Amino acid sequence: MSQAALDAVTAPEPDAFRTALRNLVGQVSVITLIGADGAATGLTLTSANALSTSPPLMIACVNRTASAHGSLGLGAVIGWQVLGAHQQQVAERFSGKGGAQGVARFAGADWREDLGAHLLEGAAMACAAQIESLSDHASHTVVVARILSLRARAGAGTLAYRDGAYLPLA
Repeated sequence: MSQAALDAVTAPEPDAFRTALRNLVGQVSVITLIGADGAATGLTLTSANALSTSPPLMIACVNRTASAHGSLGLGAVIGWQVLGAHQQQVAERFSGKGGAQGVARFAGADWREDLGAHLLEGAAMACAAQIESLSDHASHTVVVARILSLRARAGAGTLAYRDGAYLPLA
């Protein structure tokens, strides 16, 4: 297709695109980090995946309106958890459901520290990772992080999200 033909294509309206995106299935992750005030915080996201196995890298898209977004910084060590099928309450707290913010999001779950990162006990995968790059695109920041330590739990299943609902997968 020529560039002139591509330029003539009309992009979908944002609401129509948002509705279509509800058909995507995303695995639910929680990123934990230390805020500018020195307190632990974090966020839930469904747009995350592996980027590379050598070196071990993960990639995520974080909405710039997320309350913890301002705490993302180059070189920061973060906790990255891929939630197990049984961890919907953790996902909800870190998404701000019920008004939980900052350190209150850590309540009701078991955490341990590794390399300065808060890691969730019982997660399907929990990693300490260092942010290598941040790149802004439209409403989101693309985060690339190098995995420093890794724990995986066989049999934890995974928590997915589709069409506004959590889906526990065994």
